[in-house]
Amino acid sequence: MANIEKIDIQSPDIQFSAEDYQALLLQTVAVIESARSAVARHLMATTSNTYWEIGKLLHDKKLESQHGSRVVRQLSFDLKERYPKMGMSPRQLWNMKAFLHPLQR
Repeated sequence: MANIEKIDIQSPDIQFSAEDYQALLLQTVAVIESARSAVARHLMATTSNTYWEIGKLLHDKKLESQHGSRVVRQLSFDLKERYPKMGMSPRQLWNMKAFLHPLQR
């Protein structure tokens, strides 16, 4: 954490009490926390939608574990090269396909 110095908020030009400052700080923190929560909700919804769409692609191509495993392994390899931090293992891709299945019933 950075070294934060206390700033004297009292000035002849501005009347800003310690209570006013605390209220401002709490309101600002509330705005930031609200934004962070909104981003997290949006990220989760987008992630779920992405998994659903990938699962649908695999389903639509009729890829099954018996005869589609080579395709899924290659897809995993190519996706991991392109998006190394996303974690697109063959198991995760199969799970995305399985994620789609209960929603289609």
